[in-house]
Amino acid sequence: MSIRQLPEHVVDKLKSSVTITTLNGVACGLLTNALDAGASKVNISIDYTRGNCTVEDDGSGISRDEFGVDGGLGKLHHTSRYPTRTSIHGKHGNFLASVATFSLLTVTSRHQNSLSHNSITIHNSNVLARNLPALPEQRLLNFDYGTKVVVRDLFGSMPVRVKQRLTVNDRSALEREWTKLMREMTALLLAWPTSVTLSLRNTTTQRELRFRPPESSDVTSRTSRLLIQASLADSGDAGSWVPVSASSGLVTIKGCICETPAATRRSQFISFGIIPVINEYGTDVIYEEINRIFHNSSFGVIEEDEKHLRNSPKLDGFTTRELRSRKSIEKWPMFYFKILTSTPSDVDIDRELAGQSQTWMAILDTLKAACYGFLRKYHFRPKKISLFPDESVFSTSTAAGRRKKPSQGRSTPSSASSSRANSVPRHVESGSQPRVNNPFDGWHRVKMGRATPVDIKSPKDDQMTTPETALISPLVGEGGKLLRKPFEEPEPEPKSVAQSPDPASTNSASLAESEKHIDKQPKTQRSKWLQDAIASWENPVFEAVEALIPKIRDTNEFPHQCKQSDGIAFDAHSMNVNGRVTRHALARATVISQVDRKYILVKLPLEGSELDDAASRKQTSALVMLDQHAVDERCRLEDLMVDYFTCDPFSGITNANVEVLERPLVFEVTSKEHELLEQHRDHFASWGILYHLPNQPKQPLNEYKVIATGLPPSILERCRQEPRLLIELLRKQVWHLTDSNISSTRPAHSQTSVSWVSRFHGCPQGILEMLHSRACRSAIMFNDPLAHDECSQLVARLSRCAFPFQCAHGRPSMAPLVDLGAGGRFGRWQERKISEDRAKWKTWVMESANSDEI
Repeated sequence: MSIRQLPEHVVDKLKSSVTITTLNGVACGLLTNALDAGASKVNISIDYTRGNCTVEDDGSGISRDEFGVDGGLGKLHHTSRYPTRTSIHGKHGNFLASVATFSLLTVTSRHQNSLSHNSITIHNSNVLARNLPALPEQRLLNFDYGTKVVVRDLFGSMPVRVKQRLTVNDRSALEREWTKLMREMTALLLAWPTSVTLSLRNTTTQRELRFRPPESSDVTSRTSRLLIQASLADSGDAGSWVPVSASSGLVTIKGCICETPAATRRSQFISFGIIPVINEYGTDVIYEEINRIFHNSSFGVIEEDEKHLRNSPKLDGFTTRELRSRKSIEKWPMFYFKILTSTPSDVDIDRELAGQSQTWMAILDTLKAACYGFLRKYHFRPKKISLFPDESVFSTSTAAGRRKKPSQGRSTPSSASSSRANSVPRHVESGSQPRVNNPFDGWHRVKMGRATPVDIKSPKDDQMTTPETALISPLVGEGGKLLRKPFEEPEPEPKSVAQSPDPASTNSASLAESEKHIDKQPKTQRSKWLQDAIASWENPVFEAVEALIPKIRDTNEFPHQCKQSDGIAFDAHSMNVNGRVTRHALARATVISQVDRKYILVKLPLEGSELDDAASRKQTSALVMLDQHAVDERCRLEDLMVDYFTCDPFSGITNANVEVLERPLVFEVTSKEHELLEQHRDHFASWGILYHLPNQPKQPLNEYKVIATGLPPSILERCRQEPRLLIELLRKQVWHLTDSNISSTRPAHSQTSVSWVSRFHGCPQGILEMLHSRACRSAIMFNDPLAHDECSQLVARLSRCAFPFQCAHGRPSMAPLVDLGAGGRFGRWQERKISEDRAKWKTWVMESANSDEI
């Protein structure tokens, strides 16, 4: 079969599927067309269940000629915005044609200089009707002139996409799509230079959102007003926005940052000119770098009261200082940055922001510098930031300037600048000169000091060169040969030279001999009394370090084996065990003893060893050290997780255990969080957290009540002692569900054979943290003595765990020590050569005993 070219309509359909992906994308594309037409008012209506969208604006409109047969309206690669400019969105001329490929498209418009409405209808790239003038029912409803675009049955010709609409009928799915559309519209309005009034309506849920521009046109007023209207910021934060600007070379940053942190990253916006940079999946590098700078500061830190800390139980894993200043739920910054560059209008913005150009590095550095300056100005204690060396906005000199040699006439530092400068004699300091040909002159930000002067009272000054002459001599000669040391250090004055009867006659040869004489002198040893005092003194703060365990030296002849120099080798390997330590091997473990009241020493059989055929017939084993606290913590954690759910004997459905609170816990939340908690009530009920939200009239900020009535038994006592943990759990989880596009309901398992690992999929992070904390607090601690039977029972419990090799916090619970080899027995060494090696072994033991007695 020959290779043929695809038909033209198939190629157009493939291209259109890349441009048009979602109904939200169609609505945003139609909004950008309205903005390019100079619209100041836009009305958008959207229906997710039917795939419909209507956009009506008061822009300049489309002329009558474009609706005719010779017009370019609705045709591929036809646009009125050519040549492209940075002040408009349209550039390719393929948006309307792509929409018409997958829907029933109707465009009605009245130009501002025309008296009639005109209309065109296109279905699957085929023109159905051209109405010049338009029918009465097709005319504009809200404006005298402008454009109205109606999209019906988007992706109706694709059965897979039609089936996908059924999933959007769910309330949570509709809310996610609406929230995403609201953020995309907000981003477009923030980036647009002029004020626009936008009305957004969801016909399925009858929700409506209105964006009205503020009276002031400054960036702080526009940003705060738009975010408040989009329910992305509270009205009380309107006065907390601060303007920010920075520039570096060809990059300029303008925007604003709110001093008040937020509980979500949805209030973060960046635009490249008028084009928004959407952080849809939370993995954009620019957003991550900005959030990292704010994370490494005190932004969003809650300073706890010292009296409250003493009265409240201490959280595991946190010091008192960390508890006194810990990050709250509201830890994310709210900001808007507009990036302006001097790049040409036809530049590929996606490539510029993909980290493959110098412009991208300059943008990243400038943003980091702007955020760092904001944090320092408002005393949020930021950590130092690292910038690209060639694009540093803080650098005051270019690379060429850094390589420039220091001038000979540089003034010496004042004595007040350093304590070491005061210790140098005045006459020596005045005679010091800067170094010439310093090998580190080309380094960036290297602290340079003066050349260390030579003492003028030294007897060798008469014969040696002056400091100035030595410093001027070249460092590297021909062929790259090093002629002198980069830095000449002063030599200590030998005592023998100082006692010479004729110091003036001392030459370099005698000086060298005196240095050799000094080197041959024995070093000063500490007195026996001092050594005895140090050995017998018991430090009340730190215990003395124990002496190292003596070991047999290794040789290259027998790698990874203990061997004495006379040829004795033992079948005891190093840490590289020849096999695998598996969970099933723990059931066959032999407990040897508890070690130091902290660890349990066991002998485990190894699986899959890579020994020779003769040795592989025997079972290999290894000595393994278990952390008794980590082992018991892992066992207790899995017991808590297994008991977290119970199976209904009648329906066979697994649900979380719930214990009703005798005294309900009451909390106050914001209006937005009250709405989110109502939306995700079923999600928390599936994890055993029951609460109800009483019907209240519209309340002021932070006065909506949440009443918790039931909790799982495993976290009930902790939440009762520290109610703050429960409300933080609820708030973190609802904002996490809002930010992420994941399902908020836990699937009900009707099979009893499903493991607890599968049931805990999607568990709120706060519940897991409290389970980990409870397992850690109640586990066996260090210095707890354990009998041999208790150690055996603990190892047996560990063998039944699903994850026996790590504790609740992810740290390893065991470490292999020695591979005993094939047939190895604990407590005895195996000699390789029975006759010869045994004699050498006995001789070595006797010599060692005699040396110890001596």
